[in-house]
Amino acid sequence: MAERCAEASLRVGEPLAGSAAEATRWLAVEEAGAWAPKIFDSPGLGPLAQRLRAWDGADGDLRVQLIRRRGGRATKRRRVFVVDAAAGRVWAHRLDDEGLLALDLEAAFAGQTGEPFDRPLHLVCTHGKRDDCCALRGIPVHRALADAAATLPEAERPEVWQTSHLGGHRFAATLVTLPSGVCLGRVEADEAGELLAAGGLHRLDRVRGRCQWPKAAQVAEVQLRERVGLDAELTLQGVETRPEGWSVRFATGTMDDGAPAGALHEVEVRANMVDTVQPKSCGDEPVAVPRLLAKVRP
Repeated sequence: MAERCAEASLRVGEPLAGSAAEATRWLAVEEAGAWAPKIFDSPGLGPLAQRLRAWDGADGDLRVQLIRRRGGRATKRRRVFVVDAAAGRVWAHRLDDEGLLALDLEAAFAGQTGEPFDRPLHLVCTHGKRDDCCALRGIPVHRALADAAATLPEAERPEVWQTSHLGGHRFAATLVTLPSGVCLGRVEADEAGELLAAGGLHRLDRVRGRCQWPKAAQVAEVQLRERVGLDAELTLQGVETRPEGWSVRFATGTMDDGAPAGALHEVEVRANMVDTVQPKSCGDEPVAVPRLLAKVRP
């Protein structure tokens, strides 16, 4: 059997940092039926497909995901989550297809519809029709997370869902925790308890980046946390493009008015081509993938 893309990525030591998809706004729509390789071709969506495709294509900062429960069945009313990762807010809906077709998306992102949802939302990619690695590695992780979540008190219980393609199947198992936006890769099932306890940020070597930040900031955060600690509160202050790369600035902690409360940090990031190659997806030809390198300035 040919080497799978996740195995090849591990073999060449491809770093995770900076590989998260960039999207500030997320729309997660329940679809219990089969997912096509391209989600908007999924037969269970019916008339919704055109509307979801239009929403996804009209706004480069919006990411539409399909979600489902393990063993879930189709119902007349779908669970729908509207997420603003920049604001750190989630609104939950239960909508039939007519209600979803009529949804005012801008009003939903303004919090004018739905119910505020104040627990973490963990979405694990299990999209096997997109790439085998997502199902082979993602389903055991989803199962472990769902089982671990079920043991928690209901008021503290996060939502755990299977989701469609998150990007980077070669980093399977992948997941995103919303609304924090923390994207993880190479997660193993035995990490479930630790991951839930930490709200998604449990190991630095699993972090791909925060979806609401550009890739330079994703890489810079991981590098800075190696110095200041996994649990440090970091606030992104800005990203400046320079001829040699990027300068990313963080503050450690914030005051109530949003002003920096602690030290300021600058991280230099540059792109670097590497000699090693690997396929981006199972069955693809191997290619060289640029890496972003970061250095924290003294």
